[in-house]
Amino acid sequence: MQPFDSFFSVFRENSKISRQLPWIGFVFFYAIAANIPFWMAVHGLHLLPLGWFCLEYAVLGLIALFVPRILATALLVLVVCADLISSVSKTYYIAPSECLSNAGYLAEFPASRQQTMAGLCLLVLLTAAVAAFIPVATMRRSHRLRAAACLIAFILLCGALDCVSIFRETGHVSLSFARPTDTNRYSNFHHLWLSRYPSLRLVKNERMFGISRSAAPASPPAYLPTQSAADMGLIAMDLDNLDKAKTPLQAPNLVVVVVESWGLGTDLSVRNSLVQPYAAPGLLARYQVVEGTVPFHGSTVAGEARELCSKDMGFGIVTAGSQKLKGCLPFRLATHGYRSLAVHGMYGHMSLLQNY
Repeated sequence: MQPFDSFFSVFRENSKISRQLPWIGFVFFYAIAANIPFWMAVHGLHLLPLGWFCLEYAVLGLIALFVPRILATALLVLVVCADLISSVSKTYYIAPSECLSNAGYLAEFPASRQQTMAGLCLLVLLTAAVAAFIPVATMRRSHRLRAAACLIAFILLCGALDCVSIFRETGHVSLSFARPTDTNRYSNFHHLWLSRYPSLRLVKNERMFGISRSAAPASPPAYLPTQSAADMGLIAMDLDNLDKAKTPLQAPNLVVVVVESWGLGTDLSVRNSLVQPYAAPGLLARYQVVEGTVPFHGSTVAGEARELCSKDMGFGIVTAGSQKLKGCLPFRLATHGYRSLAVHGMYGHMSLLQNY
């Protein structure tokens, strides 16, 4: 009888484990697996990750324990969309409302990017299907309590570790759900924090990047002049005397290239190595090379505004009227018969082509 006793003992043990699987799988799905669409979007669309795990998925898991599955599935799709839009907003410095209003232009993306987005949509639908078929209703009450306890512990652990990370960076603990820096690589473990809060980030990004069209500001902003590298090029071109050229072909061309996130190196050898190619005799025989530095802070758009308009207007360039833009480089060159072409590129893909 001993072999049979052993068999039934193993069978009872396996049955006990199988009864535990639903709530364990439930916790794994809402804490870990629900993040897979976002991770794939970061990899395929080159978005900022902003954190490993979306804690709002875990909160939604707590809600899903007590509401119908169809409602939990719909909420999950909404939170996934909010998660993706918040990352797009942060990556491109665009208000979430602008992301939605420009959704119609997705058809103009390259075919490879459209295929990536189509695969991402299928992955989101697959995630929603998994949520819809998790047998929450058949879970025992004790198992639901265990699942809830695990999700709450997961939320508290991620939040606590992020507080430690913020303290290490700033020397104090902040409860504003924001940190000084965001990283764009998952491999940067020292700076990438664990938690994402897409709903809170959407509100923050709308306030930061949003453009109000309902009413004009009480007083127009006073944009201060700032030094730009383009000004140095115009001085070398002697812009005021361009009209003396007999034909348009005799007027020099002007190319302004703004390289994002490249400051002045503190290592002299690195700085010299970067400008060394421009000291080639063949290049100096054809071009005048001028080197200098300009003070700056802000994002790519702010750098473009500085070079085009020689002002610190930053994102104000998006809403500035014709009078504010009258002194900008394209308008100044247009008075001398020039035609300007602006190209904005990211990650090897030209994302904007604009004629002026």
